[in-house]
Amino acid sequence: MLQLDETYSFKSGTSVYVYMLLDYDTQTAVDLLPSRKKQDLIDFFSSFPLEERQKVRFIAADMYETYRVVCKKFFPDAIYACDRFHVMQEFNRRLTEVRIRTMKGTLKGSDEYYLLKHQNHLLGIKPNAKKRIKNPDPYSKKKDIWVNVFDPNGERTYNAHFKTWLNEYELRELLLSISDDLTEAYEMRNTLSEFFRNGTKADAADRLQVILADLNRSQVKELNAFGQTVVNWFREIVNSFEIVKTEYVVDKKNGKARRKDHRLTSSMIENRNKLVKQIKNNANGYTNWKRFRNRVLYVLNRPAFRLEPFEKEDKGT
Repeated sequence: MLQLDETYSFKSGTSVYVYMLLDYDTQTAVDLLPSRKKQDLIDFFSSFPLEERQKVRFIAADMYETYRVVCKKFFPDAIYACDRFHVMQEFNRRLTEVRIRTMKGTLKGSDEYYLLKHQNHLLGIKPNAKKRIKNPDPYSKKKDIWVNVFDPNGERTYNAHFKTWLNEYELRELLLSISDDLTEAYEMRNTLSEFFRNGTKADAADRLQVILADLNRSQVKELNAFGQTVVNWFREIVNSFEIVKTEYVVDKKNGKARRKDHRLTSSMIENRNKLVKQIKNNANGYTNWKRFRNRVLYVLNRPAFRLEPFEKEDKGT
């Protein structure tokens, strides 16, 4: 399995990105590329013989058309999938657009403006989400307990803007009452999130068709735009439900083994991206690409690391 994703700038103070290829099975970085331009990717993958490329069965990446085109050409036997993280990220951008459009129609300093500006994080919390709080029972053995974030009877805190005591449920209801478009976009986000959590390979296509129909029927332009994204990447989104690995884990509480399926995702590469960022920050940035590449590959997969010599860069260029 091959994963592709962008990571962070290697030049301090610039917006240059590096692109990582990760082997999912071994959890090691295949290589880092300083560009994701089509020709650069073609040149890189052309260096691998066809028999090696045919061994790649799965590819997980974001919704970048060049990745899809190049991977189809060089990995004809692989299943290409859009990682669900990037799909939700794209929808959250649309949700933000709805919120900002709504906010621009309100008076600055008003209750509506305050909610849309300062309580918008509530739109990103699942309706059934839980949070840890201190156990109010002093005689209980459990120091902390889990409660619903949007419990109507949940603990209230003083809100300086409204000058009253409110909880997250009440604030969210006030926020959603501002705009029907915002409410519809919020509900669609929850529907999409539930689709990725509980969907299966067998029903993913049918469930996504229902979601697509709702997006196309909507009177909210931002949802229509996301619907077009779903049309363009329908098969790749469904492919994200492919099971690439199955393992059995033992429950510590009852000692019973349960099956755990791993879907096609780029979560592992997101984890590696954090490490790359730490490497860059620890060095206060890099100006030499080959030195940066060597350092990252050495840290991420030290046993298999192969040093690539670097040449001193000409500062005059």
